[in-house]
Amino acid sequence: MAVALIEALLSGFWAPFYFRWGIPVFSRTLLYTGGGHGPIDPDVLSKACARRILPSIVFHGIGPEEIAFRERLLQLTLLTYTPVMHGLIRFDESNRTVIVTGHANAFPLCFLAMAVVFCLSGPAVGGFKVFFLVPVVLVLGVLYAVQARRFNGICKLVEEQLNAA
Repeated sequence: MAVALIEALLSGFWAPFYFRWGIPVFSRTLLYTGGGHGPIDPDVLSKACARRILPSIVFHGIGPEEIAFRERLLQLTLLTYTPVMHGLIRFDESNRTVIVTGHANAFPLCFLAMAVVFCLSGPAVGGFKVFFLVPVVLVLGVLYAVQARRFNGICKLVEEQLNAA
């Protein structure tokens, strides 16, 4: 629980180091060739990613060429999920590229580690421990797939903004 609380505080207060460093689990490099230039206004991205069914994705500038993003905290939506990553958009105007990175959240990693330790400790009773680990891995995989799809949508949105004539 402490990990989840610390992570929520770092994310909620937009701690720059939290968004810049971590285990990268999603990465895309975008080229922009149109008349646009980076960085883009984070409020424009936040408005474009406002949702009612899934949590909205919010954006916040953390440096002159960096925009952090994550799911909105404490938003009431029809469907919700535990995020497995948080993102960073880094602009490199000299190369006309943008790197969108998703760093793993600590809470799901800790939960997975605890599940593995549980499965490896003590005697297995009729294979129960393995059957406990499989759903944990499957759920984390589905959560990653949901977020990866949303992060790909963010990449498309950033490309559209930058390549506008």
